[in-house]
Amino acid sequence: MQYKFNLDFDHTIRKSSRAKRIIINVTIRNGIEVVVPKLMDTRCVPDVLEKNQAWLQKQMKWITEMRQSLMPNEIYLAALNQSWAVKYLPDQGGKESFIEEGSLLKIRGPNVEPMEIVSILNKWLHSVAKSTLTALLNQESNNKHLPFHRVTIRRAKTRWGSCSSIGSISLNRNLMFLPPELVRYVVIHELCHTQQLNHSIHFWKLFEELYPGARGLNKQVKKATDLIPAWAKYCSNALPSVTKVNSRTINDVNIKPDLNKTPSNMACSWHYSDHCPVIYQTNSKSQANSRKLVEPK
Repeated sequence: MQYKFNLDFDHTIRKSSRAKRIIINVTIRNGIEVVVPKLMDTRCVPDVLEKNQAWLQKQMKWITEMRQSLMPNEIYLAALNQSWAVKYLPDQGGKESFIEEGSLLKIRGPNVEPMEIVSILNKWLHSVAKSTLTALLNQESNNKHLPFHRVTIRRAKTRWGSCSSIGSISLNRNLMFLPPELVRYVVIHELCHTQQLNHSIHFWKLFEELYPGARGLNKQVKKATDLIPAWAKYCSNALPSVTKVNSRTINDVNIKPDLNKTPSNMACSWHYSDHCPVIYQTNSKSQANSRKLVEPK
């Protein structure tokens, strides 16, 4: 179950049968979530939040900055040297979509929230990258006389591009945030792999012949991930709470059980050293002082 309270920090309390301590999770999607043991009295939560106020303020600042970065007011694609102003339009009866009108990009959706916006922006980026990078690859292939089998545009986490043994080339759509010379570097790099499927001396010799100064751009390409904005680094199913989770485990709180939620035939005591509940179930058929230890579920 989840409970919401109107305190200085908007947060959600979630009771967990697996929790042994109070844990504060901070995520982009869910904000502040306080996880407490199932039988714990939640009246101590405000005190926990107050004692961790400085840390929570820092995390709330991080959440605000991240949410803003996921909903940009302007997008600049260095590969095209072109900018788009972004306008968000709530549309309760419509589906998530984007409309490009010159230098204006309209984002429509029933929920204009960061997590949903990221999905729409990435669909738009993918469409632009597919047409741009495919055209550039075909152009360089014809100019360098290096044929390839096929091309795929996708979002890759660690690679700008790849080439298979049959000449199938994959290009990262986030190349659109790199300057033209670095995009050409990656495209020609993968085309060279159709002849040399390695990074041997022969590969670099061919690469330098087709793109003079290639070695000098190698370090720039490796550091170019810094040019990718936050919203383009993640796909819609990678963003939720796993995008980044900042957690803090509380070990110094005098936790008390919620006796109102404890079954009538059970008594609950807490070991303050590790805050793990030990539930003793009283057997009515036995003597009053005879108790059976029940492991917490």
